[in-house]
Amino acid sequence: MVLIPLVAMQMVSSYIRIEAYGITESRYYVVLFGIFSIVCALMLIFGKRKNTNMIVLLSSIFALISIIPPVDAFSISKNSQQNRLEDILIRNNMLVNNEIVKKSDISNDDKFEITNISNYMNGMGYLDDMPWYPLKDNENYYANFKNTYGFEQYYDRGYPIDEETVYLSVMLNSNEIINIEGFDMFFKINIYNNSSSPVEVGEFKLNNKDYKILQHSDTNGDLTIMINQGDLTIMEIPMMEFIDELYENANESKAMMAQEELTIEKQNEDIKIKLLINSLYVDRSNSSEIYINGDAYIFVAQ
Repeated sequence: MVLIPLVAMQMVSSYIRIEAYGITESRYYVVLFGIFSIVCALMLIFGKRKNTNMIVLLSSIFALISIIPPVDAFSISKNSQQNRLEDILIRNNMLVNNEIVKKSDISNDDKFEITNISNYMNGMGYLDDMPWYPLKDNENYYANFKNTYGFEQYYDRGYPIDEETVYLSVMLNSNEIINIEGFDMFFKINIYNNSSSPVEVGEFKLNNKDYKILQHSDTNGDLTIMINQGDLTIMEIPMMEFIDELYENANESKAMMAQEELTIEKQNEDIKIKLLINSLYVDRSNSSEIYINGDAYIFVAQ
């Protein structure tokens, strides 16, 4: 019986967050787990027989619900955030004939909401499916944000004014020529730190050897990119020291930077790697956890 009030309070809290900010994958699973917990508790309290097999079956049903479209976590979250963003754009006459109309004279609250929803949808890859979003801008999302919506990304609402910069959005100067001399291949990877276990973000073959690129973040969000050959990690690229330098070198919270400032090079007896940031967004507003999202080019040589 103690479980039900606790879960009910959690559900109420989730409802308040969803009303304010819409559904995301994490909120979806919190609500789903809450419903599952209440149903299980009621079964154990009022069921004539304490059949644990029914709970196992029920958990399987809920798990299937969470991955089968159109009621899965990603579809529900995508639709929720799309509706929120479209409502704000329509309210400000920024979505006309299925095209975005650039505007700078909208409220700061709406700028804040558009910035955060759009960033979330970009990070999840949802913007690619929006018929009104100009796909040509999605190659360099952060650099083209103002060109898309008509204003710079806005983060001021709800955060105290602080002398220390907590947000950073940097991008590679698109007018520079990228020198690939001395490398055998290059490709693009996504960078993010929302997974506590190593996540594969790329793979390549060099001199008949197979390599994988993984990224891992600790409980504070500190990100490390790893190059693996089989199960063996042959190189690690810690990102936090590099990000600290970006904060020092950037003149403002959003900056276009030269290749030299956005490059990390490492080499050992096995492989030579150059990582060139194409775009990177960093949020340090939460003192206990950093948020990182972006993409980069990886150059590889033996």
